[in-house]
Amino acid sequence: MIKVHYTPLKPAEIDGYDITKEIETEYHSYQKCPVWKHKTNRTFVVHSPIDFSISVKNEQLVYDMPEFFPVIISDATELESKHPIIQLKFPLYYFWTDADNLWFEMLDHPMTSLNNNMYIIGGWWNLAGYPRSISVAIKIVNNNNPVIIQQGDPLYRIRFYSDNLNEGFKLIKNDDIPINVKQQRVANDPKIIGSEGMNKRLFNKRECPFKKYLNL
Repeated sequence: MIKVHYTPLKPAEIDGYDITKEIETEYHSYQKCPVWKHKTNRTFVVHSPIDFSISVKNEQLVYDMPEFFPVIISDATELESKHPIIQLKFPLYYFWTDADNLWFEMLDHPMTSLNNNMYIIGGWWNLAGYPRSISVAIKIVNNNNPVIIQQGDPLYRIRFYSDNLNEGFKLIKNDDIPINVKQQRVANDPKIIGSEGMNKRLFNKRECPFKKYLNL
């Protein structure tokens, strides 16, 4: 069993709406399928800590949420797009692991496009080589309608991969980040190591667990 640790960087903002296992709210016959169970057992869901809405009107960002929840537009031209990308700085978590080789994937939740008019911009990297904080960027599906999220709605999923794809995973919530992890956090600052150093730590420290299956 591989342990993955995380700390909410703003605990008061997400109290009661944490990361959960992916759970079906009603029974379906496919839940007996071992293939479905195998993938679901390594999948977790991140939920929204608040009600909020976001829209783009006349190339202006309009949103309704508590003022201490930051929203970032990294590129002003996004507001001109048919599908703007908006960076949310909440919920904000820091993840790390003591495992030698553990890949972390962020991926969209299948219901957000249907129910909330958005999906996330996903990605993956080697958490063993690069522990880091996680926020999320969303892409608006229909720019004529707002993104409307209710407290507790799923925002995105996270999934873990190791050398042994039959490995189990345990997600552990910590109240604080240990000193040695904080030191590694500082050492991994992109401003210090640069883009080349960051890419090396994100991807090159350990091999992707799928490499042996893909003949890479």
